Amino acid sequence: MLKQLLAAVLILLLIAGLSQAGEVIGGGGGDSDGSTSSGGGGGGSKSVDIDRLLKAVQDGKKNKPAKFEELRTILWKDPITSEEYVLPTVLMYYEGNNTTVSRNEPLEIVTVATNNNPLEMRRMLDFYLEVKEPGSDEYERLNSWPEKIQTNEYSEKTNTTFRRWGMLPSFSYLKNVGEVRVRANVSDGVNKWSTSDYSGLKPPYYSELVFNVTNSLPSMNDFDVIPTGLVRYNDPIEYKANIADADGDLLNVTLHILDENGKEELKENKTLEMKQGAVSFKANEYGFFREDDAGKNFTYYYSFDDGINSAVTEIMKGPNIRKGPKLSVDKLGFSSTSENYYWWEKYGFNLRAKNLNPEEYEVSFTLSTRAGNNEWTTVDSKTVKIGPDPVEVHFNNTKPFQVTDAGETFYYRVKYSEYDQSGKDSIEQTGVRINGKIVPYKIYDWIMILNLVPMLILIMLGSFLIERKLKKGIEAHESGSGNTRGKKSKIQGKSMTSILETHLKMLRRR
Repeated sequence: MLKQLLAAVLILLLIAGLSQAGEVIGGGGGDSDGSTSSGGGGGGSKSVDIDRLLKAVQDGKKNKPAKFEELRTILWKDPITSEEYVLPTVLMYYEGNNTTVSRNEPLEIVTVATNNNPLEMRRMLDFYLEVKEPGSDEYERLNSWPEKIQTNEYSEKTNTTFRRWGMLPSFSYLKNVGEVRVRANVSDGVNKWSTSDYSGLKPPYYSELVFNVTNSLPSMNDFDVIPTGLVRYNDPIEYKANIADADGDLLNVTLHILDENGKEELKENKTLEMKQGAVSFKANEYGFFREDDAGKNFTYYYSFDDGINSAVTEIMKGPNIRKGPKLSVDKLGFSSTSENYYWWEKYGFNLRAKNLNPEEYEVSFTLSTRAGNNEWTTVDSKTVKIGPDPVEVHFNNTKPFQVTDAGETFYYRVKYSEYDQSGKDSIEQTGVRINGKIVPYKIYDWIMILNLVPMLILIMLGSFLIERKLKKGIEAHESGSGNTRGKKSKIQGKSMTSILETHLKMLRRR
């Protein structure tokens, strides 16, 4: 190696020297006495400028890599090369069975090099990995820059080394499947050869690695369209399915909707680009159906592919778009049995509806209310025939509220089974504040009296028992003095007075 480097430097110096000599020979002539002229092309000798020479080589390597490689190859062919030099042996190594692999199956391709030359005679090796794809007659190089093995990389015991080709983790990039051949091209700066030049090898060493690359076709199942049965054209219709792919490829799934004549309904079929998993097409998002589709039946099927293989499903039943009214709804209001708006009162609600189309259809209306921030509560529901003439829809004598709603503002809403002129299926209004009173009776009402009388009787009976107990206690401690009897009378009088005052206070509160 040292001799080769010296030879390369000598040749470069020689080229530089000849270049300088050419300048002297081809330059302008001197005086007749041999003195050097200072003008014209000048003929004075110039020293070799190594820095300029190195800079020229570096510029050539950067700007003209092909010319640089050609120069390097020429310089490497030095006359000092020993005839004892032996080409290194480079083979493909693979631990698999060299048979069938899927496109996404992980690969571990290794190149093994054996160099039995003495260290001073070894040369750096450049490697390129090449692949011949299915249907192609040529090998394509995978690495733009060579993989290099230096002279000191070999094992001291076996004189071998290897390279793992991480740039080829699988054949997922292939657009076709079939036979694929993999080989390596090698150069030691003087000689070039390929692993495919070897023959008579035994596994796990090969001159080429030959693979039968296969592809797994995706599959679809669990087809469904919701909601089922008759639906409106603007209902939230959703097409659902599942798609799976053993190779984990990026998949294309296209929904095809057919009309009653079996023709494609959509001007542009919708395609999802996705990995395996749940498939969902929502009709409202893509505008699949229109108002004039009412009364029609639509079938559908899917087509799908993974970039290599494609397939289609069978034709399946789709949604039946039913005819229905186009509602016009207004004048939502309410009424109460009084303007006090107590929670226990009966309330009435009403709205006006008509069909903007000439037909008459049955439409369901559902009344719901809520007070404050509570949840909506369904109050009543009814079905009414709606035609082109306005119809009043009433919910009479309803009792939608309870005692906990007292003091809260209430809201009411009517939901209908068809869409109205605004594309909505409900109408909502704010009511009024419910009165804060929680008892619906006055103090002189019979129901109040019937509730108070038993309570008064119990209080009187309890007072009587307490007084008798106090009387017995006083008599047991009576000392016989007049003062003691006087105190006893006062205690009894005070006790009865307190009990009567307590009764009066309770009655006032009621």
